[in-house]
Amino acid sequence: MPSLTIVSGSPGTGKTTISKELARRAPGGVHIESDEYYYVIVDLIAPSTPESRAQNDTVLTAVARAAAAYYEGGYDVVIEGVIGPWYLPLFVRELGGVDVDYIVLRTTIEDALERVAVRNAPEMEDIVRKMHEPFLDLGPHERNVVETHARTIDDIMAEIARRQTSGEFRLT
Repeated sequence: MPSLTIVSGSPGTGKTTISKELARRAPGGVHIESDEYYYVIVDLIAPSTPESRAQNDTVLTAVARAAAAYYEGGYDVVIEGVIGPWYLPLFVRELGGVDVDYIVLRTTIEDALERVAVRNAPEMEDIVRKMHEPFLDLGPHERNVVETHARTIDDIMAEIARRQTSGEFRLT
């Protein structure tokens, strides 16, 4: 049976690295980078702004539908993106009852800023500062958090594998 995993967190937490590794380790792994779905919009509204809500809803609906198609084709799907718990109802609706693991990567603000500094995109510092805070207190989704600060990929992957096996990340 295929699997579907959402890897989320603010920018600079290690989402791309961990998502690629999860997909690589899965039989028939597919890595969907939600950011790629924004880049096709000609008149893009910065996704971190309040006026982008309708655009973001459309983009994430497209991501969820693409993920559903791969899942239905028998692939193990890893969706990567800044997908806060506020977007989980959209994914649950679009994925139509599929079991979904929701993993939120978290690190310190200093670590996130250091990680994005190498991306050669000056606007990333402001985006990190803006998006870091909403992921600090996730209420009932705190159980989905994996801390990435000062940890190796192998250590993080071992924790994720253990917690996925126990069903700890499963959305109910």
